Amino acid sequence: KAIADAKAVADAKAIAEAKAAAEAKAAANAKAAEEAKAQAEAKAAEEAKAADEATAAEEAKAAEEVKADDEAKAADEAKTIEEAQAAEEATPGETTEQKSEAEAEADDAKIAEEAKMADEFGAAADAKLAELERELRAGDGAEAGGSEGVS
Repeated sequence: KAIADAKAVADAKAIAEAKAAAEAKAAANAKAAEEAKAQAEAKAAEEAKAADEATAAEEAKAAEEVKADDEAKAADEAKTIEEAQAAEEATPGETTEQKSEAEAEADDAKIAEEAKMADEFGAAADAKLAELERELRAGDGAEAGGSEGVS
């Protein structure tokens, strides 16, 4: 009977130790999964911040280019007006109607060019936004898939 009691005590002790080891392993796995998830979230936040900064830099550069183009166009217009005035003084025979027609045509061409540039800039911005959204969705999918199965 003493041997049976000693065997039962040893079995109970072994079962308790195995249970404690399993619980410790489960806790370690849960902690590792939480740490991996936190790292993935931090990485995703950093990538999103970097993408935002890159987008802001691109937008600033594009705005600077548009400003430079506008200034160049204004200088061209001023030169054109000066040349037209000089030509007017040299050949005063042109009528006011002919002059206003030419100016209207020049204005129409300028408006069409500016609309074209605005459309191109908008299309480029839309394409960049779509690309960032795809990257963000891909990042969300990787984050969701990466934290499953770790337990």
